[in-house]
Amino acid sequence: MSSQETVHCRTPQDHPCGYGCIFCSPWSKRDQPELCGYPVVVGSDPAGRGVVATCSYEARRFCIHSAMTAAHARSLCPQGVFLRPRIDAYREDKDFY
Repeated sequence: MSSQETVHCRTPQDHPCGYGCIFCSPWSKRDQPELCGYPVVVGSDPAGRGVVATCSYEARRFCIHSAMTAAHARSLCPQGVFLRPRIDAYREDKDFY
């Protein structure tokens, strides 16, 4: 499945927008513009036991959502870009919006 294909998710999180998308995308696109258009997942390392904190709209097309285990997110979208949260950067740039 390419990052351009859409999958219908049959979960309670099946909605077009979440605050996580709004929160995570601007920093990813600003600091790493090469990630634009790619499924970006912010959270724990998929090799560990952690969860997804948020993800981009592109990642949501693969039915990835907050609170999902990072390992399950990786299985749904192996080509996804998994990033650790950057709380300090978010705090420093709290006036970005």
